[in-house]
Amino acid sequence: MTNKKRVYIAGPMRGIPYFNFMAFDSARDSLKALGYIPVSPADLDREMGVNPFDLPKDYDWQDLDVIGFNLEEAIERDVKAIATCDAIYMLDGWQHSRGASAEKALAVWQGMEVIYQTDEPAVESNQTEFDTGAVRSADRAGQRYDLISPIGLRRLAETCHEGAVKYNDFNWEKGMPIHDILNHAIDHIYTFLSGNRDEDHLAHAAWNCFAAMHSQELWPELNEGTLRTEGFTPPK
Repeated sequence: MTNKKRVYIAGPMRGIPYFNFMAFDSARDSLKALGYIPVSPADLDREMGVNPFDLPKDYDWQDLDVIGFNLEEAIERDVKAIATCDAIYMLDGWQHSRGASAEKALAVWQGMEVIYQTDEPAVESNQTEFDTGAVRSADRAGQRYDLISPIGLRRLAETCHEGAVKYNDFNWEKGMPIHDILNHAIDHIYTFLSGNRDEDHLAHAAWNCFAAMHSQELWPELNEGTLRTEGFTPPK
């Protein structure tokens, strides 16, 4: 990054004592010392007549009405300010602020450089940040539902329908041991391999494998003593 770039400072304000002006002022001074041209919303607020240091320490820092702050005007002002900048500087804690998150998304949309106060992007370890600036929980990071074959899923659903018509919707959820379920799955696989196509044997095998996983997680008591385990020794 070269000097003399205009850098917009974004970060949390509302709900933090003195609207976090001290953090904005510190970032402004640091950027200025490095030769950048900082644009701080704290300074823009001051130009609108807002000085949080005149407020009592026990002030409700979520309340904007008492100080007559017009949020709509401030949003319009900040959007225009971001458009004049080359980069955006994200203060720590930005991801907990709707305003700062929106400003970052706008900056990314405009192709601006994103600089973080800390060396690493301020995204929690259990979150995923997209190129758009959007952040969401990453608790599904190890699960790729989008990679499941829609063809296989359709045939599996058709098999579920067939079973529901024959045995009722949740008959199988009364409980089935894995060894019996897998016996049916293996039978369907070998029937398919023999060339028999009188029904969708692959889908039936898949259904039984799904049911076996269900049984393994939810019905351990049905499977106790019926399956080989690690270190299994056949009876003599």
